Amino acid sequence: MNHHGIIWAPILDRWNLSRQCMSNQWDSQNSGAARWKGDTMPTWYYRYVSDSSEVKQILDERKIQSLNLSTNHLTWYTPTRYPDVGQAQQALSMPVMPTHRVGPLADLFIGSMHIPPRLCPPDHGFPGGGLEMATYDVLWLSGLWSFNPSGWDL
Repeated sequence: MNHHGIIWAPILDRWNLSRQCMSNQWDSQNSGAARWKGDTMPTWYYRYVSDSSEVKQILDERKIQSLNLSTNHLTWYTPTRYPDVGQAQQALSMPVMPTHRVGPLADLFIGSMHIPPRLCPPDHGFPGGGLEMATYDVLWLSGLWSFNPSGWDL
């Protein structure tokens, strides 16, 4: 139990999360990380990445943020851990097959979700249907910093 009296429990399964999303159970008025109404369960997210520049940014700066200037760095996440890249590309309608997956990442570290959960629409010749949400917030990752020589080891 944290200082707000919230008990943290495991993630909802994808079907239940999708069902609650579609039944308007999303609490969009909550400040900070998005939560389900009346629920105190954290959600774990994944980011699928196909842009080598974003991979480099994650490794070099320990920062997750879309490099897409046309969307003002809107960064998409999903609560679904896809077992292979083909499934991720199809469910999330990604134009390029992802090369990396980051996560699981707890929602309390991500910040506010500016686009609430939705089913990914078909695009780029893929059916979509995966659950996705997005934020403009930067996510800073933890890692192992070496003081000598100066740089990230992990």
